[in-house]
Amino acid sequence: MYISELVIKNFKGYKGTHNFKFKKGVNYLSGSNNVGKSSILDAIECVFGNKKFNISEFRNTATQPSEEVSIEVKITSDSYMPDVIDKIIENNANSTKIKNHILRTYTKTHIRLKITSESINTGKKSSKPGEVLIYSEKSNAFENVTGIDAPLKKLLDVLRINANQSADSEI
Repeated sequence: MYISELVIKNFKGYKGTHNFKFKKGVNYLSGSNNVGKSSILDAIECVFGNKKFNISEFRNTATQPSEEVSIEVKITSDSYMPDVIDKIIENNANSTKIKNHILRTYTKTHIRLKITSESINTGKKSSKPGEVLIYSEKSNAFENVTGIDAPLKKLLDVLRINANQSADSEI
């Protein structure tokens, strides 16, 4: 299981919509200072990190307060992901809700998550800005499913090692 895609909109130094694709295995971010490498990691931490973030605080300074700030993450597995999800969240009552939001193709399975500065109303339940939403193929929209935050955060453990840190001590 890996992050296969990250879409950020008006987030930190990125004005407009920017799409990043990742491959299975190790992916490296490299570049000059102040090009946005840390912003990509910050976006992933907003979705999977253990800290609570106010996504509007990350608004690109060149955007209007009325413009949406959002982060979308696609998690992909080449294996049968429900087995993986069962093992990770087997003791959580919301595992069935998550399983109902898995997108399946012939060779892969995906989960799409989104955090936005906007309130989303999908008919069943509206969301507050900054809540983790999960994509439903059935409704073709991101939905606010009560209680999914904790089990979804277990799907990916974010380990961030900056250039001035010792990788050995962090691992």
